[in-house]
Amino acid sequence: MVETERIVVTGSYIPTAETVSALPVTVYTADMLRKQGANTLAEGLRQLPSFVGYTRSENDSLGGTGAAFINLRGLGAENTLTLINGRRAFSFSNVNAIPIGALSRSEVLKDGASAIYGSDAVAGVVNMILLNGPGEEPYEGAEINLLYGNTTDGDARVLQGYIRGGVATEKVAIAAAAEYYDRANLYSRDREIAASADQRPLGGFNMNSPSFAGRVNVRGLGQLVLEDLMNNAPTPASYRSFDAAGNGTDPARFNFRAFTPAIPAVTKYQYYVTGLYNVFDGGLQLYGDLLYAKTKQDNGQAPSPLTSPQVRYANVSLGIFNGRNSRGIQDGSVDNSNAAQLVIIRNSPFNPFGAALNSVRYRFAQELNNRRDYYDFDYYRYVAGVKGKFTLKGNDFLSLLGYDSGVVYDYSDQVRTDRGDATRAGIYREIIAGNFNPFIGQNAPFAATVPTYLNGVPTGQTASYDNLAAVQRSSYLGKTYNYSRDYLIDGRIYGNLAPQLYQGGIEFNVGAEYRQSRSTEKPDPVELSGDTIGFIADAGVAFKTQQAVTSVFAELSIPLISSIMHVPGARSLEISVAYRHEQFEDKDLSFGTKAGFDNGGTPRVSLRYQPFADLTVRISYGQSFRSPTPDDLFAPPSQNFLTVSDPLVRGIVQPVNGIFARGNPSLKPELTDSYTAGLVFTPTFLRGFTTTIDLYQLYTTNVILDPFTAAQVIVSANGNAGGGPDAPFAQLIQRGDGPNGLQTGEIISADAIGLNASKRLVNGIDITADYMLPWHTLGTVNFTLGYNYFFTWKAEAFVGAGSTNFLGDVSLFRLPLAPGAIPYHKGFLRGEWQWKGIGFVATTNYISSFNDDSTALLGARQVGGGSTNPQFDIYRRVSDYITLDMQLSYEFGVHRKTAEVGAGKDTASQIETRGLCRRLFDRTRITAGVNNAFDRNPPTVLGAFNDNYDTSLYSIRNRYYYVSLNKKF
Repeated sequence: MVETERIVVTGSYIPTAETVSALPVTVYTADMLRKQGANTLAEGLRQLPSFVGYTRSENDSLGGTGAAFINLRGLGAENTLTLINGRRAFSFSNVNAIPIGALSRSEVLKDGASAIYGSDAVAGVVNMILLNGPGEEPYEGAEINLLYGNTTDGDARVLQGYIRGGVATEKVAIAAAAEYYDRANLYSRDREIAASADQRPLGGFNMNSPSFAGRVNVRGLGQLVLEDLMNNAPTPASYRSFDAAGNGTDPARFNFRAFTPAIPAVTKYQYYVTGLYNVFDGGLQLYGDLLYAKTKQDNGQAPSPLTSPQVRYANVSLGIFNGRNSRGIQDGSVDNSNAAQLVIIRNSPFNPFGAALNSVRYRFAQELNNRRDYYDFDYYRYVAGVKGKFTLKGNDFLSLLGYDSGVVYDYSDQVRTDRGDATRAGIYREIIAGNFNPFIGQNAPFAATVPTYLNGVPTGQTASYDNLAAVQRSSYLGKTYNYSRDYLIDGRIYGNLAPQLYQGGIEFNVGAEYRQSRSTEKPDPVELSGDTIGFIADAGVAFKTQQAVTSVFAELSIPLISSIMHVPGARSLEISVAYRHEQFEDKDLSFGTKAGFDNGGTPRVSLRYQPFADLTVRISYGQSFRSPTPDDLFAPPSQNFLTVSDPLVRGIVQPVNGIFARGNPSLKPELTDSYTAGLVFTPTFLRGFTTTIDLYQLYTTNVILDPFTAAQVIVSANGNAGGGPDAPFAQLIQRGDGPNGLQTGEIISADAIGLNASKRLVNGIDITADYMLPWHTLGTVNFTLGYNYFFTWKAEAFVGAGSTNFLGDVSLFRLPLAPGAIPYHKGFLRGEWQWKGIGFVATTNYISSFNDDSTALLGARQVGGGSTNPQFDIYRRVSDYITLDMQLSYEFGVHRKTAEVGAGKDTASQIETRGLCRRLFDRTRITAGVNNAFDRNPPTVLGAFNDNYDTSLYSIRNRYYYVSLNKKF
């Protein structure tokens, strides 16, 4: 991997011929990814030093879909544009849906380029060039690759195989690829670092869940828990006081990590076909692509927690009563109040506290085990286009004219199937019927005959319960559907004007694009109703939106000095100017709400200067405009029971009535100013050496926060200011003052809408270097270095809050304006040796240390700071992380000399046998490799809720070995 001046992504959408540009691009070929031991594009690109931050939900056990998105500079996947063969990837922005077997190369532009590519190219652009893509020679021949990988602990096993082939003539080029990938589950309990959320041995809190069977709240006694969680016939004397404080110090909590997958299982089937027909001499070419992927992820969460009473979304009704019952409620009546639920559990024959009972908790660990999320996605992409170019010899006005126009149709069908949950109505029916006993301990028998109570007084009688049968009768299978439909049509012309000018002319590129995206969500009707225990719908109502974008763009590249002019101190000097105007029209198709945005035109100016042949200097300035998405604007109200860090009670809490979130039609677009300055140095006195150094800065205002990120900002600002009526966002937070056993000040519910944060400033330096030693007799040796260093990464939540420095820190709970930890240093050093078919690659990866989230440290006290930027008196350092990857391969027949066959010495059959063996083994490569050779656990991060480590930086897979067989024909 080496930074290069061969920039093929320049130009909007489909690149021109190779041009000299001021854009810093890193090129990854498919062979480079293979040498890294990467089985997917996300695994390979994550090694980039500039790749910092979440890839969204690839390995998230809390709703992770298996999707992975590119995140550059830690600015979020929404600020990195993904292309396929130069055009927008749409649903294939999930790079895990792109088959690695169809990849020729990927190009990573680490620079703001909205003026060239569109609004979301803020942090950079990643262009996936597939077989026969722009700039690639037509693929000829065939290749088969088979791989088996596993960890030394025997989990996260990988099976992968792909086949690809192609044929080409002067008129036709056709290529195709097919791939299969299967990865097994790795559970949190299988890694010591993630086996429990109780972080007290490391100086943190007990983050295990307070919701489990055996927990009650009783008026006058407060929070109680069974002394013996095997008890299924409790009396009031069976309970002790339970510390339910947000800091989680009570040892009797539910270890949900014993159930959750850390790396969910995934299966993928992927296909790619491409064709090109040359009508005449490159002047008219017809082309088309088909890309399809089916991905399946088997994810899971801990068993469903039941808290009763618990208020659900206000428009939700239980509708659980058939006929009159002990509460006197009639048929068909609707009652979702706390009082209605409380009557039911108080009237349970197994309730030992009678009317003094305020609430009871339960966890369906024995009855339903895990909640399971099965994600079944189908992605389709169709491309058809026409292109060509003409060389106009002797024309003083135009020496080159090219054109390209195409249509993209992309759609995806996504189905999420939820199981392992029960309806609240069903459970309450079973409680009313005396079949379900919510007062047993978490480890007690789920079916038995036990003493009963009436108004908290023993009856002297017994009754049978069967929680297993009751819960299974109340269970349901939920299906949520998501559909996206995207199409794009574009056209452009490019060429070279005024070729007779002293510097060779002016390159131009102008065009237009129209694209439209539609998204539809159809929640499961049971989950939509709110009549569930552990799952709720992603949206309060069915959701359908549309975004249409019209854009025009132009680029000019003007050489001022060329090498043929022989100007002292200026071998070449070139200025490039780009401009793009985009108009956004957003609609909520369910309710007819509209919004529109105009970027007003975004410019980009870059300068490329070569004082001499060995050195190239480049600088650039650009503006970016990122429009809110329809989901940001119009998402309907939804309820979620997420945890948040509340500084008022100094702990991680889960609001009893949840967080109510919705879109915000008043959102403003993000505006970013990007600056870069860099150089490329290829000294003639050190043959084979190339290095690039790039300084960058991105300053963003009106940073768009999704509702659940905004919820933590709201809670942090409110709690740090005391939580009173004059604290920030007081109108959005309801806090308890003692009723129903709630602690004074504990959050009951919070309202969250998408917000515009105030501002964000990111700057740093990116360095790459490549050196090929000039050896011959001992083969070739190549060293590659990649390194990123942040000078600044800070953000302000809202005007007047003060900026928070995230550099060298992790703030996943306190203020989630950064996507995980932001380390000062991230880099790798790779050495590669090849000799007579033998190849050996060793890569050292490095991520520097940083401070843990102080709000997750037991005993840490706030000693000052602003309303969203508190200081603490205790710190914990997360250690550096260094891993070693190695790979050894051998390819048969690389340097085989042609054997001479002596006349009359070998028979015809012997010659044929030798020829058959050579055809079988030649161009066959066997490979064995290991990633994380020393089996290093990721560093413990107490501020990371998911598995005690920062999933944005590390993998919990640990040591992973693989073997593969590759055959080319």
